[in-house]
Amino acid sequence: MLIPHKKDNGEIYYPSEPFTGLYFSELLKNSLNYGYKIEIIGGFKFERGVGIFNEFVNKIYEKRLQDKLEGNNALQFTNKLKLNSLYGRMGMRNIENKTVIVNKDKAE
Repeated sequence: MLIPHKKDNGEIYYPSEPFTGLYFSELLKNSLNYGYKIEIIGGFKFERGVGIFNEFVNKIYEKRLQDKLEGNNALQFTNKLKLNSLYGRMGMRNIENKTVIVNKDKAE
């Protein structure tokens, strides 16, 4: 029992019969080790963007250093929190997302 599935009523369970859903690729890869048989119907491919937060990060980091030098711990901590909040967001692109529906052969 590795892949959770949500029923229409919101209940989460781990089915032993075939089911469909939207799942993270690493979960599916790992599930193969536990005997799951998986058929990929489709998917989304995310590509890493380049430098979309550089200006923001540099500006906030400079403010953080200045606040630290001035002994303003509250603002220094706030700016540190802003920087840490970007974790996981750096892969976003600064252009409009494009969704493409492909057949099973192209998805593989």
